[in-house]
Amino acid sequence: MSLCLAAFGCLSSGCLWSTDGPQTKAMTPVGFTVPRQHTVSVKVKTEGGTETKETGMPGVSAPAFHDALVAAIAESQVFSSKDPSEYLLLVDIVKSERVSGLTIHVPLSTHWQLTRLSDNRVLFNEFITTTGTATVGDAWGITRLSIALERASQENIRQGLTKLSELDLH
Repeated sequence: MSLCLAAFGCLSSGCLWSTDGPQTKAMTPVGFTVPRQHTVSVKVKTEGGTETKETGMPGVSAPAFHDALVAAIAESQVFSSKDPSEYLLLVDIVKSERVSGLTIHVPLSTHWQLTRLSDNRVLFNEFITTTGTATVGDAWGITRLSIALERASQENIRQGLTKLSELDLH
């Protein structure tokens, strides 16, 4: 009986079936450094992805990815924060898989494009695919999928910003 009550309490509180989706803070890579910091400014735009509220299943939304990316740019200082922006960084969330199982491996594919605004020249145009993993030790139910998506997003942002930092923008 007590096991049934515990399971019901967990279900009703959302620990097994939370559909909040990946959280921006957990998607933001922290404590990483980039090979080079640019003195130029960038405007960030994100597209694609899926809203958790639309599907009822966790998904990486463009606004959450955008906020995580902007926070990571500020922390790594890969670009300066001066205005007006000299570059446009467009990241399109192309695909994220929804996989089930005890250990979840979730691939996330994005398309990164950096354009210099003064002449509309594309300086970086690349697809980045990363994988996030979550186990039953991390969480049960749909929450585990959110954790895997957060980890995939975090690594995707880390790789993208590292590659952008390696560019010669002058």
